[in-house]
Parts: sequence; C-alpha cells; structure tokens
Amino acid sequence: MDTNTPVSTSRPIPFTFEGRAEDYFAIWIVNLLFTILTLGVYSAWAKVRRLQFFYGNTRLAGDGFSYLARPIVLLRARLLVLAVILLYNAAFFYSPGVGSFLGFLLVLAYPWIIHRSLRFHSRMTAWRTVRFDWHGSYLQAFKVFILWPIVALITFGIAFPFFSRAMREYFAGNHTLGHARFSVQTGIGGYYLAAGAMILVFFLGPGIVMGLLFLPADFLGVEVEFEGTVDNMFEVAFFASLLLSAYASSELFMALTRNIIINQLTLRPGHRFGCHLSGFRIMWIAVTNLLATVLSLGLLWPWTRVRRWRYLTGAMAVRPLGSLDQFIDSQHAAGVAVASEYADIEGFEFGL
Repeated sequence: MDTNTPVSTSRPIPFTFEGRAEDYFAIWIVNLLFTILTLGVYSAWAKVRRLQFFYGNTRLAGDGFSYLARPIVLLRARLLVLAVILLYNAAFFYSPGVGSFLGFLLVLAYPWIIHRSLRFHSRMTAWRTVRFDWHGSYLQAFKVFILWPIVALITFGIAFPFFSRAMREYFAGNHTLGHARFSVQTGIGGYYLAAGAMILVFFLGPGIVMGLLFLPADFLGVEVEFEGTVDNMFEVAFFASLLLSAYASSELFMALTRNIIINQLTLRPGHRFGCHLSGFRIMWIAVTNLLATVLSLGLLWPWTRVRRWRYLTGAMAVRPLGSLDQFIDSQHAAGVAVASEYADIEGFEFGL
C-alpha cells in the first residue's frame, strides 16, 4: 500500500441497494422467455437489462451506478466466441493434431480475453457520469491466470492463496475512476487463514448435516443401513450435503478474501474503502438461497440474487478524503465524462 497516500478521517459513506425482488422478477422472467424464444440471441439484451437493474439500484452518496454497454456489441462478441468454439471442435474432429494446436492457442488467448473483458465492462460502467477504466495488461493476466494456477497445481494447492491474492489484486488494482487510480497491496497470511476456513467447512459440513439426519433417526429407533445404491435417501443426503458444503465453503472464502482486498483498497488521492462481510452470514445466505431455488423450481431465483447482492453491497463503505463532489468535479474537469465513445470491437465477457 502506498504509504504516501493521505489518511482519510471523513465519516464512512455506506453503499446501499434499493432494488426490489419483485421488480427483478419481472425483468428476469421476460429475459428468460425472450432468450428461449430467440434461441439465445436475446441473452445479450438480457445481460444489459440485468446489470442496469443491479448497477442502477446500487447507490453511493445517493447516486446509482450506470451500465452503458450496447447489447449488439455483446451479441457480436458472443457470436465470435461461438464461432471460435465451433472451429476448434471441427478442427479437433477432423485432425486431433490441429485441434490440439488450436487448443494451445486458446489457452494463450484466455488471459487476453479476460483482459479485454475487464477493459470493456470497466469502460461501460460509470458513477455520476464519470466512467471507470482499466489499465491491466496481457502479461499481468498471463501471470495471474496461467502461471499461478500451474504453480498452485504443482504444489498440490499449497500456493493457492498466492494465486487468489494475485487474482484479486489484479482485478482491484488496475481500475481507475476517471483519472483516479485504485491501488491495493495485501499480505498473504489472511488468504491462508481464509483457505483454511474454507477447507474446514468443506470437510466438516457433510458430517454436521449427516449427524443432524442420523441423530433423529437414532432417537426414534430407526435403523439406517447403506446398501451401495443411490436410491438410499441417506446416501443421497450425503452427496447433497457435500455439494452444499462445497458451495458454502466457496462463498466463505469469497467473503473473507473480499474483506481483505477491500479493506486495503484506496482510490487516489486518498479515498479508502471498508468491507465487513460475515462468513457465517454469507454461508447462511448461500445455503438458504440454493435450497429456496431448488424447492421453488427456480421461481425464487430473482429473490435470491437480490438478497445476496443487497448483503454484499450493504457490507461496503467508502471513507472519502474530503468531499466526493469535489472529487467528481475534478474528474469532469479532466474530460472523462460519459460522452466518450469506445470501439465496438470490445465486448468479450468474463464472469466476475
């Protein structure tokens, strides 16, 4: 972290989310129906409508964020990706050697796709008519998404926290808001603690769930035996609990590392951020959201998305150095308002 950055003493300004589940349900059901009817073509428009809802209802100091991408740009990018995938499969079918070579090229292209995706979606996001921007590079992405995973693999996961830290610092530290640069630098100890907590939950979770199932059965005198068939409800329950534990532990790791990265994040000249996600709360939300989605046959999916987004948003705050109005005015004076246009060649997507 830059030790020369001024220390903010202003009162924290929380992020809030004002979207309602019923409003998102209306957007979601229309998006789903139109995507099915158009054989997926409408998915680009659906993505823009979804992000406009979530970004527009996410507010800081009373103002929402804006998502400015044009659906046709996303559609062209998706068609290009689809064409590349079809070409790869056709080449592999007719010539495994050529297909393998193309697969190698796709691996090399993967960091570039991530880099371009982040650049596009950063530039399509704005707050108070000032755009975000992206200053990462292909070489940085190659190191983060190719080299670090290889290191984590050959060390049997021991280096996974280093990969996690590199990825999060790459995402957070290469953005700008207008001309103001974000910066972040974190220690590795917190990532190892988060990874340890994730592993602990993953291995203990199924045992806890199965214990809750077996204890009532034992109390009632019900004899339970495993006969090696998936029809046995306790065996099915074990695998279901394993999946729930994997999901809950991944959400726990996300929350703990999100706290680490955001609590060390700064925006020049000295605006600081804070995040206080609860690991237990995020696991509860993750598990109950999943159960609600399954039991409702997917109809409660919009409610679960709004619920999760509201919690993630409400746990964040910014501690500005002085007035945010003065900061925004300085960015407008630098000529970085929304009127800027960007090339349509971008638009690759990467899930963040």
